[in-house]
Amino acid sequence: MFSFVEKTKKIILTRGDTAQIGFDFTVTVGDSVVSDYKAVFHLKQKTGVRYPLLASTELVDGVLIITHEMTQGLESGPYWYDIEITAGDQVMTYGPYQLQLEPDVG
Repeated sequence: MFSFVEKTKKIILTRGDTAQIGFDFTVTVGDSVVSDYKAVFHLKQKTGVRYPLLASTELVDGVLIITHEMTQGLESGPYWYDIEITAGDQVMTYGPYQLQLEPDVG
């Protein structure tokens, strides 16, 4: 099962399932809108620097691809994600938002 709640940006995913989510970022550097940027998804159990990074992947053309391997070994429950966008010398963070990992039977 996979769903994305547009209003809250919450991702709901069954552990081990795959998902693709398209994000439409408008990235500006100075007064210019740029298309040459890097966006990286980060997943943690809780927000804050003391919690380890559980998964990380670069978005491809604005699309986040969550693979089976990214969540198969995690316990079900609430997690947090953000997307770090780098353009030139600018760094912007989209999030944090909740990712709810649902249990599977296998």
